[in-house]
Amino acid sequence: MDTAEGPNRVVFFGYSFQPNKACLVCEHVFSGKRPVRIIAHDLDGWIQFLCGDEAHDPKCSKVVALEEVLRRHPIDSKDKVLNPGCFAELSNSLNWVIYEM
Repeated sequence: MDTAEGPNRVVFFGYSFQPNKACLVCEHVFSGKRPVRIIAHDLDGWIQFLCGDEAHDPKCSKVVALEEVLRRHPIDSKDKVLNPGCFAELSNSLNWVIYEM
């Protein structure tokens, strides 16, 4: 797990990433029509930001830099670790709950 901090790093869910790390974002989150409800950290390293709607056309996803997603949708991920192969879901009490895929 890389947790190095610095001016050119973004610490997110226990990992340190380049600010321009490419992430997949569903069309609803990208447009601001819906909030982020699910964050997936895929085994291949991709991070996905989803609204939770199951009726998505994968072709409508956008590739966006991590820092841009977090600018549009501030997410408090302190004290949580989202390992590859896991996803976090925002509970009704607005806490991130982590599950294995």
